[in-house]
Amino acid sequence: MENKMRKMAQAMIASLAVFVAALTLLAVPAAAQSVGDRINVGNLGAGDWIQSPNGAYRLSMQSDGNLVLYGPSGPLWATYTSGSNAHLANQNDGNLVIYRGDGSVAWASRSRASGGGTLIMQNDGNAVAYGASGPFWSTYTGGGVNKMAAAGAVAFARQQVGKPYRSGAIGPDAYDCSGLTLKSYASVGITLNRTSQDQYRQGSSVTQAALQPGDLVFYNGSSPTHVGIYVGNNEIINALNSNTGVRYDSLTYPGSITGYRHYA
Repeated sequence: MENKMRKMAQAMIASLAVFVAALTLLAVPAAAQSVGDRINVGNLGAGDWIQSPNGAYRLSMQSDGNLVLYGPSGPLWATYTSGSNAHLANQNDGNLVIYRGDGSVAWASRSRASGGGTLIMQNDGNAVAYGASGPFWSTYTGGGVNKMAAAGAVAFARQQVGKPYRSGAIGPDAYDCSGLTLKSYASVGITLNRTSQDQYRQGSSVTQAALQPGDLVFYNGSSPTHVGIYVGNNEIINALNSNTGVRYDSLTYPGSITGYRHYA
């Protein structure tokens, strides 16, 4: 009996050791690493990052699916995305795309450059994609400028693409033009007035040359009747009418531009 009990105990200990070893293997992810200060056409894997040569700034493809640019004092810019096993693809068409593990798209820069380009984390805190003709995409964080609020407003607007237009609507199922911009900024704690005319009176005026993602673009006269949120690459997201719903449009599509306003 004593011998039998001893064998049973040894078997239980062996099984427990196998179980613990299995748990240990599951708990240890692939080692995250810096891949230098740039990536050419190719991928930045989950947990990996590019870092400025001076070590002050890091663009990290986090394991939670969020692409975040960190400076000495914390995050400066993010895609506000999520998803397991996500990676950033620097594609040969110039589009930067975050793909989730299931292959779905979590985010895209919608930039274009023939032959692709090189994404560089610079010493000035700006992450910039350079192609044969020069820079074609940026986080606009040069000098360590915090763009989290503007990036968050753009991220919210992106999530509304495809929803219907309805006059007077402020979401979550439908929007009019100023309802979309109002809610985009409300998502990051910034309060805008309700109408496009009143939103135009807020913020600070910027030129088209200085336009950055998150800025609002106003249309159709000194008392503008339409507004969209600029997302880069000469595109806006806007809720124009019941035929279009919420969608991407070129900067000049909705009509004559009245002006541009900056809020964050």
